[in-house]
Amino acid sequence: MIILIFATFNGWYEGWLTWDKYSNYNMYPEKNYGEIGLIEKLPGGIESYISIHSDPYINFKRAHLSFIGKHYNVSFFQSEDRHWFESPLLHLISPEKVRDESWGPNAYGMRTDFWSKNIASGFLISRYRVTETGQATIWDFRRFYSSLNFGLLYLKKDWISGFNEVASGRVGLSKRPLNLLIEYAKTLVHPDTPDSNRVSYAIEARIYPLGPFIITARYYDYGENFRDELSNDFNSFNINNFGKRGIYGDVSYLLPKKAITLTSKFYRENIGRYWLYEEIYVEFINNIFAKTYLDITRDRFGDVWKHLFFEVTAEGKPGRVRLQYKIKDIGVKNKEYSIGQRNLIGFEGRLNLTDEISIYSRGVLGQDARASWESTFWQVSIRPVANSEIYLEHGEASNTDADIVNDSDVADREDITTFPRWRLILKYYF
Repeated sequence: MIILIFATFNGWYEGWLTWDKYSNYNMYPEKNYGEIGLIEKLPGGIESYISIHSDPYINFKRAHLSFIGKHYNVSFFQSEDRHWFESPLLHLISPEKVRDESWGPNAYGMRTDFWSKNIASGFLISRYRVTETGQATIWDFRRFYSSLNFGLLYLKKDWISGFNEVASGRVGLSKRPLNLLIEYAKTLVHPDTPDSNRVSYAIEARIYPLGPFIITARYYDYGENFRDELSNDFNSFNINNFGKRGIYGDVSYLLPKKAITLTSKFYRENIGRYWLYEEIYVEFINNIFAKTYLDITRDRFGDVWKHLFFEVTAEGKPGRVRLQYKIKDIGVKNKEYSIGQRNLIGFEGRLNLTDEISIYSRGVLGQDARASWESTFWQVSIRPVANSEIYLEHGEASNTDADIVNDSDVADREDITTFPRWRLILKYYF
């Protein structure tokens, strides 16, 4: 009875009915998912949550037990996203690796956070067993002053064949218009690398604003044997960053009394790679925006890749229209890892018929010297009653969901076409 007094139920249901060419357009239930949760907020700052789901069988989904106070939060959790820690320059922690991702978080463990006016600290133990078997331990400490802040970070990953330890420190200075940040990290233990060249660091200065300018400059140096198995950038399976040094710059110029921004970005690295990006962004009256950029990259193999991009967007209460045009891999011929120079035209539109009914569509038309191709997706959405949504879709959304013509699914494939599929999606939240 006490549990029911303080409890609140919530959840949702999502069902997909699909017709496609490969089933001779016979309808079949592609997805049938429901989840219901029970949250209890008891006196004294105690909170518990548990949820179950059916897909289609009923199973335990996620849970937590938290003790919340004015200056602390202690949680024991299962399959929840509680794995973010600050590492602004080196990105030493990739939460999806610590969460044990496989269509959502799977790890279980404990997270504690303590804070006061000038101090904050977090501690995490996360165990996982879906994508691999292991444990992550993370501790973070931050100290704040009026214009200075300091941070310490300790990481440890245990797995079947060994463990990896990393220690990091950072310091930041913020005194307008200058923001200065330094982050340093060292691999303390790793079973597969020598003891030398285990240090990585980065230094970044940002000036905002300096008259009409916004300026960012960064220098980074990644040790040849620096390993961080909790990071996407420095784990043993990503060899691209080992031994890399480089500089990065970003300058934006806001034309005085004009809604025009000129941006230039670049980096240059010791492995022979460089990147140059030049952009013009303009805002017109009546909510019309235009952007164009030139993107040039020289990769570590000496090949140069050039792309030219144009975009116009208009939006208002009736809806939104976005048009794109891109020339990709300008001048490229006979490269085994490129289909050569191609032209890509992209469009995206939303029409709001009423407050509850809208039509949305996006697609790409591609052409090179050998072939032409296309992929489109459209959707009708209806919100018949509160907390409910109905969608009727045609095509494959994932082909163009990464900024339309910039999505590699459609930009780098000549064999792609609109997927012959209809889908009805029903959603309800409570």
